[in-house]
Amino acid sequence: MFALGVWAACSGESARDEPVSSSAGSSGGTDTSALTPTAPPADTDDPAPGPAAPSQPAATEGAPVPTRPVVGKAPDETSVEAPEPVAADAGGPSGVAPPACARELTEANIALVAAAIDELFVQGDISAVDRYWGEPYLQHNPQATSGVQTFRNLFGGLISPGNSIYSLSRIIGQCELVLIHGNYTSFGGPTYDMFRVEDARIVEHWDAAAIGAGPNASGHTALDGPSAVGDVQLTAQNEALVLRFVDAVLIPRAFDSVADYVSADLIEHNPDSSDGLAAYIAYQQSQALAYRQVHHSIADGDFVFVLSEGSVAGADVAHYDLFRVAGEQIVEHWDGRRAVPQTTASGLGIF
Repeated sequence: MFALGVWAACSGESARDEPVSSSAGSSGGTDTSALTPTAPPADTDDPAPGPAAPSQPAATEGAPVPTRPVVGKAPDETSVEAPEPVAADAGGPSGVAPPACARELTEANIALVAAAIDELFVQGDISAVDRYWGEPYLQHNPQATSGVQTFRNLFGGLISPGNSIYSLSRIIGQCELVLIHGNYTSFGGPTYDMFRVEDARIVEHWDAAAIGAGPNASGHTALDGPSAVGDVQLTAQNEALVLRFVDAVLIPRAFDSVADYVSADLIEHNPDSSDGLAAYIAYQQSQALAYRQVHHSIADGDFVFVLSEGSVAGADVAHYDLFRVAGEQIVEHWDGRRAVPQTTASGLGIF
C-alpha cells in the first residue's frame, strides 16, 4: 500500500520487492470527486477524536473460516477461505451465501476510509492520522513496522497542507474490509491498499503495486475504467461467481473452462496483456501464473477483489486481482502483485 512507496522514498530502496520464494505512470485521469464522502460526524459527547460509525460485530455471519498456516505468513497467522455455500432455503439463491453484514456497516467503513485518505493524502493534514487510525495498526507491508506512531512518523516529512500526493480511482468495501485503488503521485504509482476497520478506526493494512502503469496494447492503464459501484443487490452473487472462477479455473489452471466465467470481450488493464479472453489465457500461461489459495475477498456490487497466494514462474507472490462482473460474467480485470519476502519488518506475513 502507501507505505510501500514511502518507505522506498525514505530509505532509498526500490518500491518493488524482488521476487523471493520461501521455498527455494500515472492514473487514467478518472474524475473521482464523487468518491470522497464527507467524514462521518464526530460524537460530540465523546472527547476522543474520530468519526462515529457502527461498531464491528463480535462475530460475522458468513465470515471466512481460518485454516492452515501458509507460505509467507507468520507462524501465528492463518489463512482464510471463502464461506461455504448455503442451501437454497437459507435466505438466498442456491450456492450464494447470505450477506455477511448489514450494508450500513459497509457504507460507514467506506466513508471513513475515504475521508481518512482524502484528509491525509489529498488535503495534506497529518492530524488525520490521529482521527482515523487506531492501535495496534497491524502492518502487512513487509518494509514497515506496525503501530500508529510509526505510521505517523513515516509520513510526517511528506505531508503538508495543500500538497496532494494521491489520486483515488475507486473504492469498494465489504463489512470491515475496504479497498482503495489509486495513484501515489509523488511515489509508488498505481497501488492497491486494503484496510480493516474496527470501531471506527483503521487498524490493519495490506498493499501491493500494480503490475505497471500502462497503457497496454488495448490502450488501458492500470487505473482507468469504471469507478462507481453498481448492482449492489448482486454483491453476493458476483462474489460467488468470482470465487468459483478462482477455485475452478485459476487454482487447477483449467483454462478450457475460462469461458464459463469470463467474457470473450474481457477488458484487460494489465500492461503486458490486452483485451479478450484469448489474451488473458495466453498471459496466464506465458507468465506461469499459479494460484494456490484465496486469503481475502471484498465484494461490493459489480466489483470483486481477491487477494490470493500463488506464484509467478515458481517465485511465491501475493496476487491482487480486481474484477468487474456484468451479466453473470467477468467483464473487466485489473491486477497487482507483491513478492513474498523471507522476512518482514513487522513480523507479520503479507497475507
